[in-house]
Amino acid sequence: MIENWQKDLSSFFDELSEVQHELAVVLVEKRQRLIDVDAEVLQIVEARENQLLARLQQCSEHRQELLAAAKHRGLPAESLQSALAALPQDDQRQALQSQLADAAMRCLQLRHTSITNWVLAQRSFIHISHLLKIIATGDHRSPTYDKEEAGAVRGGLLDSDA
Repeated sequence: MIENWQKDLSSFFDELSEVQHELAVVLVEKRQRLIDVDAEVLQIVEARENQLLARLQQCSEHRQELLAAAKHRGLPAESLQSALAALPQDDQRQALQSQLADAAMRCLQLRHTSITNWVLAQRSFIHISHLLKIIATGDHRSPTYDKEEAGAVRGGLLDSDA
């Protein structure tokens, strides 16, 4: 009975690994499209990203099912790690723990890539906002320094005659 759960868990990790790998590729492609400002291809990439996010949601639901099955079999069900820790020490458990560690590492890498893309998108948005403001208002700000006033301004801390 536990062996079936271990096989289900192994197939879950295989599916999760596939989705994580595909998502990593898509996120790198998305970053490149953001850099290139290629809106048409970016829409296609985002559609693919949304499909992969839906698959990740399915993986999350499958994980919950695996935890429920673990609880039904008398294993701890707080996390997959706790359920694995309760299994007898053997090669199968070691392989599953390795798959779990790999999935956790890929998750961190995906978070990092997602945050990088978010920062890039935000900075691009700010840049475009500034450009639009300049176009709309003509940006008639006074310069920071005028040639005539440059010599007239003195630092009060350093100049005793100021």
